[in-house]
Amino acid sequence: SDTASREVSKPALPGAAEDYPEQTKVYEDYDHIVSAEGTLGGKPRISGTRISVEVIASTFMTGSSIENILEYYPDLTTEM
Repeated sequence: SDTASREVSKPALPGAAEDYPEQTKVYEDYDHIVSAEGTLGGKPRISGTRISVEVIASTFMTGSSIENILEYYPDLTTEM
């Protein structure tokens, strides 16, 4: 059977919804938060990553500082 592949180019700075056609939802007040049915089971995530908002929120709520989270997840920035 033939398997079709497609290339997805990512923007230099993640977050622009128009650069991610697979996104199905962009949260109006937070343009770096998206969800797509085929990624992380549709859970909200940081655009351009596979890091769920739930993971970041629970890590922060258990006492990790923003600096520790950014160190552990180097793909994240304070703007995200």
